[in-house]
This record gives sequence, C-alpha cells and structure tokens, in this order.
Amino acid sequence: MRQASRITVLSKMIDLRRPCHVPEDADPEACDLAWKDAQDAESHILEIAELAYVLQADGFPVPEVFKRIGRVLDPPSDDFAAQQKRMGDWSDPLRSYLVDYLQRHQPAYVALGGSVFSIALAIAELWAEIYAERLTSSIWPPNDMLGEWSQNAIEALDAELEQSKGLVGHDYRRLRARAVPGDEVRTFSTGKLSWQAMMGSSGLALVRDGRSIDHVTTVMN
Repeated sequence: MRQASRITVLSKMIDLRRPCHVPEDADPEACDLAWKDAQDAESHILEIAELAYVLQADGFPVPEVFKRIGRVLDPPSDDFAAQQKRMGDWSDPLRSYLVDYLQRHQPAYVALGGSVFSIALAIAELWAEIYAERLTSSIWPPNDMLGEWSQNAIEALDAELEQSKGLVGHDYRRLRARAVPGDEVRTFSTGKLSWQAMMGSSGLALVRDGRSIDHVTTVMN
C-alpha cells in the first residue's frame, strides 16, 4: 500500500512536465529536452524530500540532515562545506538543497523553470510529511520476526549500497542515512505460515536498542 501511494505521488509530479502542463512561457525545446532527459528528476526530488522529513523526525539538526542525504546521494568526494556555500540561503534548506542538486545532476529539469519545480516540491513535501510520520512510528518487523544474525549497521549498509540496484537501492539509502553508531542490521522473515499462504516476506531490519526502526524487504511471495 505504501509503495502504491508513493507511485501515485510520483506520477502526479511527472505529469507536471508533460507538454500540456508546462508554462506557456517555457522554451519548447527546453521542455522537449526535459521530457527526454530528466526522467529521474522527480524520483530524486521525492526521495530527497522523504529523507529530509524522516531525518528531521529522527531528531538530527538541519545541517546534519543534509550532510547525511549528501552521503547517500552525492559522490563521496563532494565536500559538505562547499555544498553549504553553494546552497546559500538556509531559510528553506530543502528547496536550497534540491536546487543545488538538480543544477548539478538534472540540468534539463531546471531548464523547465521554477513553477514546475515549485509545484512538484509542494506535492513531494505533502507526501514526505505523511511518509515520515508513518515510518518513524512503525515497529515493523516485530522482534519475534528478527533473526539471530546481526552486523554493524553502518558497515553492512555501506557494503549493500555498493551493490544495490533498482527499487531496493532507495530503501538501502534511507537505512544508511538513518543509521548511527551502535545500530545493527538483522535479517527478518514473516514466518513459515505466511510463506505457505503465499504472503511471506523477508529482508533486513535496522535495529536500534533491540527494536526495529526501519527495514528493507528483499524477497516476497
């Protein structure tokens, strides 16, 4: 259900740059280029908004929020002090971070102009606020589904990020952004009966103080 809702939000954001929705004063060639070459722009906007709201709900101060986002989404060589200087205005740090990020990674999207981005960001923030509240109040998976195997969360998630592709990469990035020293990664499974009923799932849980605070599902039936 959560993934289906997210896809709906993402679709609404993408619709904003379809040719019939772009501003009348937009450059037609820029619009055509953005449609062809900015296919991932909205997914980046949505993921960054989600991470920002989740990390703020976790209690991280604003500079640390964007340092953690940069750690999982920007090249490791990106200097945070240089990023802060590029962002300039911190009165709306999420907007400032996204403008900087899109200028460097999705310039075709920036060429559409500010109105498309502003509406897309407003949609993303509405979703991200709900998403963060649901995620940070969740206790899934419960302790009785956690396996015995455990590993240092930061080391394990760094290794997973080196290999992860596709949809699970989004979840691994979120877990890594949230992880703090002392956290563990443990396997989980919903149990034999759920698998027999073709409703089983398993994956990795981010565990803090003996309780799961987040997870990534890697297998479902």
